[in-house]
Amino acid sequence: MNHLYTVSTKEALLNTSIFPIARGHFLLTLLKSFCKLLGLPALLLLLTALLSLPANSQTGLQFNGTNRYVTSGVTPANSILNTPVFTVETWFMRTGTGTTVSTGTGGLPAVIPLVTKGTSEAETGPADINYFLGINTTGNVLCADFEEAQTSASPGLNHPISGITAIVNNVWYHAAATYNGTRWQLFLNGNLEAELTVGRTANAAVISPFAMASSIRSNGTTIQGYFNGVLDEVRLWNYARTQVEIQASMNAEVNSGTGLLGRWGLNEGAGTSAVNSIAGSPAGTLINTPVWVCGAPALDMTITAPSGLTATASSAFQINLGWTDNSGNETNFEIERSTTGIGGTYSLLATVNANTNSYSDVTATALNEYCYRVRAKNCTVNSGYTGSTCATTPAEGNYALDLGSAGAYITFGQAMGLSTQNFTIETWFKRTGTGTANTTGTGGINIIPLIAKGSQEADGSNVDANYILGIQSATNVIAADFEEGTGSTSTGLNHPITGTTIITDNVWHHAAATFENGVFKIYLDGVLEASVNLSSSVFPQGASIQHAALGTMINSTGTTFGKFQGLLDEARIWNYERTEAQLRSTINTQITTSQSGLLARWGLNEGSGTTVNGSAGTAFTGTITGTGWNWITPGSPFNITFNTPTTLSLQDGVNSYIGTRDTYTYDVSPGTVRGSETTFIQDKNATDDRVSLLRFDLSSIPAGSTIQSATLQFYVDVEGQGFNMYRMLVPWDEATVTFTSIGNRHFAANNTDAESAINTNWPGVDGYTGLITVSVPASTIQNWIDGTLTNNGWLMIATHADDGQQLRSREYGTAGDRPKLTVTYVNSSTNLPPNLPTNPSPANNAASPSTSPTLCTTVSDADNTNLEVRFYGRKKTSSGAKFTIVGLPDTQFYTEEVQGTNSSGGGHNGIFKSQTQWIADHRIDSSIAFVVQLGDCVQNGDNPPGADDQIEWKRADTSMKKIEFPNVPVTDGIPYGICVGNHDQGTIGNPDLPSNNYNSFFGSSRFTGRAYYGGHYGTDNDNHYELFTAGGIDFIHISIEYYPNGTTASLQPVLDWADALLKTYPNRKGILSSHNLLTTGNPANFQGPGQKIYTDLKDNPNLILMLAGHVAGEGRRTDVFNGNTIHTIMADYQSGYSNGGNGYLRIMQFLPAQNLLNIRTYSPYSNTSLTGSGSQFSLPVNLSEAFTLIGTNSNVAAGSETCIQWPSLEQFTEYEWYVEVTDGVNTTTGPVWTFTTPANSPLPVNIISFKASAENNDKVKLTWTTTYERDNSHFEIQRSTNGMYYTSIGTVPGRNNSNSLQEYTFYDNLPIKGISFYRLKQVDNDARLTYSKVERVNITDPKTRVEVFPNPVSGNNFTIKLINDINGTVDVRVFDMKGRLHLQQQHSNSNFITINHHLAPGLYTIKVTTNEMTEVKKIIVH
Repeated sequence: MNHLYTVSTKEALLNTSIFPIARGHFLLTLLKSFCKLLGLPALLLLLTALLSLPANSQTGLQFNGTNRYVTSGVTPANSILNTPVFTVETWFMRTGTGTTVSTGTGGLPAVIPLVTKGTSEAETGPADINYFLGINTTGNVLCADFEEAQTSASPGLNHPISGITAIVNNVWYHAAATYNGTRWQLFLNGNLEAELTVGRTANAAVISPFAMASSIRSNGTTIQGYFNGVLDEVRLWNYARTQVEIQASMNAEVNSGTGLLGRWGLNEGAGTSAVNSIAGSPAGTLINTPVWVCGAPALDMTITAPSGLTATASSAFQINLGWTDNSGNETNFEIERSTTGIGGTYSLLATVNANTNSYSDVTATALNEYCYRVRAKNCTVNSGYTGSTCATTPAEGNYALDLGSAGAYITFGQAMGLSTQNFTIETWFKRTGTGTANTTGTGGINIIPLIAKGSQEADGSNVDANYILGIQSATNVIAADFEEGTGSTSTGLNHPITGTTIITDNVWHHAAATFENGVFKIYLDGVLEASVNLSSSVFPQGASIQHAALGTMINSTGTTFGKFQGLLDEARIWNYERTEAQLRSTINTQITTSQSGLLARWGLNEGSGTTVNGSAGTAFTGTITGTGWNWITPGSPFNITFNTPTTLSLQDGVNSYIGTRDTYTYDVSPGTVRGSETTFIQDKNATDDRVSLLRFDLSSIPAGSTIQSATLQFYVDVEGQGFNMYRMLVPWDEATVTFTSIGNRHFAANNTDAESAINTNWPGVDGYTGLITVSVPASTIQNWIDGTLTNNGWLMIATHADDGQQLRSREYGTAGDRPKLTVTYVNSSTNLPPNLPTNPSPANNAASPSTSPTLCTTVSDADNTNLEVRFYGRKKTSSGAKFTIVGLPDTQFYTEEVQGTNSSGGGHNGIFKSQTQWIADHRIDSSIAFVVQLGDCVQNGDNPPGADDQIEWKRADTSMKKIEFPNVPVTDGIPYGICVGNHDQGTIGNPDLPSNNYNSFFGSSRFTGRAYYGGHYGTDNDNHYELFTAGGIDFIHISIEYYPNGTTASLQPVLDWADALLKTYPNRKGILSSHNLLTTGNPANFQGPGQKIYTDLKDNPNLILMLAGHVAGEGRRTDVFNGNTIHTIMADYQSGYSNGGNGYLRIMQFLPAQNLLNIRTYSPYSNTSLTGSGSQFSLPVNLSEAFTLIGTNSNVAAGSETCIQWPSLEQFTEYEWYVEVTDGVNTTTGPVWTFTTPANSPLPVNIISFKASAENNDKVKLTWTTTYERDNSHFEIQRSTNGMYYTSIGTVPGRNNSNSLQEYTFYDNLPIKGISFYRLKQVDNDARLTYSKVERVNITDPKTRVEVFPNPVSGNNFTIKLINDINGTVDVRVFDMKGRLHLQQQHSNSNFITINHHLAPGLYTIKVTTNEMTEVKKIIVH
């Protein structure tokens, strides 16, 4: 059985986390096992190998199979690697085909080289092959060869040997070939593959260079054959190693050993040199930039833990972390957090990139302790953790920032993430002085700024103002302004808007301005002050590079204009228009949690310092600039009260109301009381006039209410031509009033009986019977309830002679037909909102006893009404690491047949391959999570010219396979999807006919079984979707094929499918790609089915991005629906750029911590970037996970506890929850509470300091301090000369368990001369390890008197530094490795000498001579 890889023996011995048993027992068991398996001699060899293991990163080199390799060069040192008997071994993983070479006459005709010295060149002499280890493409098996020495029986004769096991791509193998002068042996993964007796002498006088991944002729420049894959741990021995020896060390990194001529660990991880760990043996030079990647997993990959972790609470909502990066081989750092104390449960908070040493946790909440630890990660292993450290957030309290009278302000720089074409900007403010006003620009106003992004500067460019909110200086009213953006109706034009209420100094107010869809509004204290409809074609400059600020306006160069004098508090910027109701819902609260569409929130509660931190999930940090400012407490009172309108209907017999009175007087029967009749009549003619009276009891409307509207409803029983209504000025009683009782007359509209002015009327409709509605002036009801006019009701008089009407009265049998008065009013004593919920269970930041916890809280209400309580929750996720999605715009001119037809001869498939190769090469360092080809993958669909109707798709296939099989393998390859463009369709431009070639190459069969592939619509793969995760965020990508302009019929079921997908995956952020969506420009217009797709899908709050190609150029637009922002971005470079697009990619980097999307345009083919505003820009994007409704409890009594179960949560996971409480009128949202499902975690050891210092230049003192220790066995002191390979120089016992400060000291009495690195390895009783930070110490070597830098030399000069003072002449000579003089210069009386040179790349020696000394140094010239 072949083992593809095993766990590193060193790792097994030293890291008992792999085997959870006591270390001593484990070692004994392991050693016994090896004794039985290998015997004592092999065990000794194994132990020797282990003792020589370096503690370093484990990387390898990726070769491309076409032009990349490593060479020792044709140098004298190359001869060290000649040997007639040998063992050649390496780890390798083949990832592609490669290029073959013949090993010569009698050799192997088609071989892929792995490790070689020599190639097919001649049949005798120094140009023969000493040894050749490779892959025989006949059977894809391991092979080896050599050619006989000149002194042997058949000089130049080849003696090949081949194995029997087929090499599989993307699998690691260990290969070894041995020759003892008589017998070949070939080993794969330590197993004997083949054996051959030859009995001839290998040619050990070969002058050809030693090479990896290729073979090189004796001239050093003719390269033959290339390996496509990864090599690691290459070794050459001068004897034939036994199978036992090979097996004993194959899974370890061997740094030295008897007979080891050369060892290239390939662990540099960067640079152009492959270091040879054998002194005097040549290093390798990387040619054509092989890529450093993760090495063989069977080899040990130790990684040094970060150290020195600090945690500082900068505000109630932010804790800043810092640590020392001690490793040079990490791929990222994991930050873990505990909310249950230093010994509590830690869960992943965030993952950040390599070489990072800080992080800001902006998810903290006030008055909570948070503990953190950090570890480094690389390809296969994790480091130990830093010591844990904790910080407690202060109470947010209620501070405000007083900017004073000297012109202080807060600046946020350009802050492009605050740019937005739709906005709500709001802040609390208290003006304490005049301040300074400045114009907002041509056509603007003079304003004292509160919040602004931009100022006056220019008109019609990206230095226009995005938004400004402030106080108009001339009128002292609230005001706002913006300048139109590029593409708007009048670019650069100002649009000021002003309020009406005069601002009172020294009084707290809330100001807000909103803009969306052409409507500009401003509010003061939650009340709309003004609204202007500017047309939907008008929009602000949403790409302004001017700076964002509080208390001033700042242009693009940092110059300020205008200053506010007073206090600011709770400032916010949103990317959509908030309604009056939304503004009021949060006006009296300090927002503490992430909100949809919230770009920035500054609570201004820091209370000290010059930094203003973003909070509530936002991360824009500002700096207080100027003098005279102060932090003030308390800040805003958050005390604005609002009254919700009430609508009251008054109709007899409905809701127990009986207050209507109606009657009429009739001159034909003047003494008859008509108040009890079922109708009342208005009529007039010469002989029988009838006049009606109507009144409603308004006592149920509270005194002091404000009437907003009123209407009357009647049922016309007998048709007529209308009536007028007049307010009565005298009282009347329906039980007694008659024509006779008031003096044989009717009441008249004469300003005595009733007002002469018509109050309201109904014009009448001939022949109509039924319900009618009559509007009543709000002032009528207002006068009556205020008492400015007595409520005597109305006098109703017919408007036409001989054609009155009968209305059903309050006595009519059907209540719904009786007269009804409907009044809408606002009562100043309207019920108060519910109180904030309290007493959460589980308690905030506590551990839940169950994974199906019962959530409880106490709710109350000042009005003591029953309440409805809604519970919301989500799994707590940190802002993940940044990641990248790559867009491949139209590639049709790279794949088309005939190549170059539509690109002036420049387009070819090599450009496409360069794009996908770059993606594969940068999958890890750019965190590429997904790739989308944006349509028109090919030019001619199912019908290209020529005999091969699939030639274009074959080219696309070979290109896309590079991301399916990247250099560093990943299961299923890099996730990707291809949009079907019009040129990809079987019949170009027709989505209703089959696309056979596309589905043959990129149909569902290609993707089925890949974890990221979700499925497709219908019977083909023309419309498909993918599911992937990046930065801790789940995504769904939906691809819709090309539809032409105006198409809707066949598109509709596809959109229904896409809509259902977005609703099926509501917690996945949605990205939709379709070839034809958008025109060029910013903002661009939808085209084709773009508007239809947006309209049908915009109600999905998880849809954040739409991508397109098709139209030559670049375009983008931003739309907001119900607070959710959807960006649509288009790019296509096939026209207007050389070579059919020149290989430009759309590289979209997502930054979850900032809710930001950075887009750049880069070509790996030409290594150029496009940097215009359409090619390189940033967009705010909502990457936060939404809370979901857990459940609702209704009719909850005020003052009681209410509970709900949240079932089936994940173990060891942190969750957040909150409740909304409503009384039917007002809603109160509670704070966000956190708990963690059950978990356990041991306490670590916390090293708070570690220092190393030289004493008397002959010893090193090391001191360290711990604050507490748990199960601490001992500290191992380690030393390194290069910061990579550490050896132990002593141990110091730990205190086992301690809760107090413990101080330790250790002396290195035999330090190494020069620079050394020291660290501590802390070992627990259970053998768990952590590492301290690294300290650097320099012990001066008096013999070293010359330094050369930089080294390696990359430019045309380098510097020589002489340590001692120089008197006289300095002679400098530069020799190559053959001793030839290339440069000689003389300098006088200078300790620093600059040498200008034209040296070719290579290794050189420098000889520096003065009157007192001569010293030789080596340099590498690139």
